[in-house]
Amino acid sequence: MRTGIVSLCFLLLPVLGFSQSGMRVKLTNREAVAFTDYMVKLPLEQVKSKIPSFEESKFVAVDDKREIALQVISNGRNKHVIFPANIGKNGKKTVLIRRPSESFSYPKRTYAEIVKKEGGVFVNRKYQGGEWVKTNFIRVPDEHTDHSFDIKYEGPGWESDKVGYRFYLDWRNATDLFGKVTSAMVLDKVGVDGFDSYHELSSWGMDVLKVGPSLGVGSIAYWDGEKANRVAKTDSVVSRIVADGIIQSKIETIYYGWEIGGTKHLLKSVITIDAGSRTSKQELFIEGELQNLCTGIIKDPKAELLLSGNNNADWGFVATWGPQSLNKDNLGLAVLYRKSDLIKEVEDKDNHVVVLKPTKGQVQYYFLGAWELEKDGIKTKSDFLNYLSILQKQLSEPVTATIF
Repeated sequence: MRTGIVSLCFLLLPVLGFSQSGMRVKLTNREAVAFTDYMVKLPLEQVKSKIPSFEESKFVAVDDKREIALQVISNGRNKHVIFPANIGKNGKKTVLIRRPSESFSYPKRTYAEIVKKEGGVFVNRKYQGGEWVKTNFIRVPDEHTDHSFDIKYEGPGWESDKVGYRFYLDWRNATDLFGKVTSAMVLDKVGVDGFDSYHELSSWGMDVLKVGPSLGVGSIAYWDGEKANRVAKTDSVVSRIVADGIIQSKIETIYYGWEIGGTKHLLKSVITIDAGSRTSKQELFIEGELQNLCTGIIKDPKAELLLSGNNNADWGFVATWGPQSLNKDNLGLAVLYRKSDLIKEVEDKDNHVVVLKPTKGQVQYYFLGAWELEKDGIKTKSDFLNYLSILQKQLSEPVTATIF
């Protein structure tokens, strides 16, 4: 989920000793909507200026008497401290950053992995033998294609306590959805007891989406005027887990020599998922001139198309709702995009498509799935639309944080 950027002001604390062992953060919500697990983001250097001894493993946030884990993240240029907090509509509250109590315990709420076979060999592009190894890095082998059986569930996987995802590291390069019935982290156990076992409902959930030739949910593509073209032909692909964190996880994938529109491009994808969130943030960076990048969601005759329309929100959405899961129950799918990036919303045979204009070679969007069987799941279309409306507001970063 989009993080809250911080406005900082520094005031002298009445007790000087507190600034050496902790600090206070005032949160202010400008929206008439309450937010749960809103990801607060503080510049690390500012935190260390208040707490010189700061280390993420030795401090917690205290929100309404709940001790919450902190995580330090980096975008390659700057580092930040993040934590999820709850805040009421038009609300104000103070969160403490201090050392944890002796009884402090916090569950892991996000996870990411790349697991591949090692010790075997390719025979006719199928991998035989070997053992699963969590490497969290892969240069996709030249022999690899769909159903080569060398990469667990065929690509990187990532999850929050709400939902899980994967995308295929082959010519399909499509994003798929794992519905979860538990808030526990499960992907480390998925796909190791049989290559396709996750297509059947189990104690943790299942793969709930049939992707086929479509964009699934949120896949990367190019719009050629008639259809969406996935990232199918490349010179090589490298993928790595940037972060497998307690409250945020991140995957970076670089596609070298993506051949599209008669030219080749280097494309970098950075996918981020936060604790308590169904959304995956997709950041794309492309070298060379390309008229557009597009994404979208699968067309399904059992699902109703939902559009955000013309309102005052900075973010729009294309979504579907209906009994479109592989388990034949209700599933909501959505892509949220910045309206200033939108070229057009279109359709092809398989997809509802959002065509976006990169600015200085960059564009971002969010995608999500909401399965009715998930823990505290969304059950109705009206509740799904209300959830999307809250997301539109949340992505505009209405919560400010002030350190004092």
